[in-house]
Amino acid sequence: EMNQQAQYKQMQWKNGQGTTSEIAQDGSASPLWRLSTAPIKTAGHFSIFPGFDRWLAVWKGPGLLLNSKKLDPFKPVLFSGDIPTQCELVGDEEVLDIGLIFNREKIKAIMNYAALFKADNNLFQSSTGAIHFLFCAEGRLEIKGQQALPGDTFKIQDEKFSLHTPDPSSQYFHFSISPKKL
Repeated sequence: EMNQQAQYKQMQWKNGQGTTSEIAQDGSASPLWRLSTAPIKTAGHFSIFPGFDRWLAVWKGPGLLLNSKKLDPFKPVLFSGDIPTQCELVGDEEVLDIGLIFNREKIKAIMNYAALFKADNNLFQSSTGAIHFLFCAEGRLEIKGQQALPGDTFKIQDEKFSLHTPDPSSQYFHFSISPKKL
């Protein structure tokens, strides 16, 4: 299943300081996880999410400073949603981020950044119970004849799939979300 960037749901940040484009969430009344992308236009504080951890990466732009620690583009970082996080822009340039917020008690989540080359034929078997999201960062991704452009996302659950690119190379973020075994 592919979601195009134009289909993402626009919403206010919890702290009202900006907007986010929701790619997906678990569908419950109080979601256990949410995958989204957001522009960061000015320095400020991140919303607090008690009991949640956050994966975050810079997708476009020169980078961020999170509590004075530099976050370079395409380098996913994991941090606690409980902790006040001050965000500053590198060189005062706007950034587009991609992130996953998840309930650390109930959800196991992994975020990776990867490159794919034209000669590669990456065969994936999504693990049972896990949901995988492949977010196209640069180039084009292709699964079963469907193409994702930058900003588009493939959602894969309980299936084998082969990932290709028609370009010399493409880059993507891979999210794996699964319930924690109690």
